[in-house]
Amino acid sequence: MNKPKILIAMITTGNGHKAPAEAIRAGIERLYPDRFAIDVLDFSIAVGNPTFDKLVKNSWDWLLDNPKVAYWGQRWIDNVVPVKITRFGQGKIVRRVAKNSAKYVVEQNYSLMISTHYLILQALA
Repeated sequence: MNKPKILIAMITTGNGHKAPAEAIRAGIERLYPDRFAIDVLDFSIAVGNPTFDKLVKNSWDWLLDNPKVAYWGQRWIDNVVPVKITRFGQGKIVRRVAKNSAKYVVEQNYSLMISTHYLILQALA
């Protein structure tokens, strides 16, 4: 009998999204040994979106080099920009990933999908 499949989608920018994904996998495997087939994937690469992957990773690297821009930019997004504009912009960014994601998750027939990165979560939604 096939085990139910779980997808834990993340992006390997630093270790901040990968470590929680691996911890979730370890927890599930410890609590439910041999019950699920679990995939932990660098998701934008797995679904064939290297351009999106590079954009996210390069942006993160740039923000690490420019922490004041990261801090004030996030505060501006959170407090000034209307939510509808933020969602629209993020939607434009993840649109292609979402199309590839839909195809991929249907082919893989996952029973549960988890993400440790908000843009990947939007693509899965």
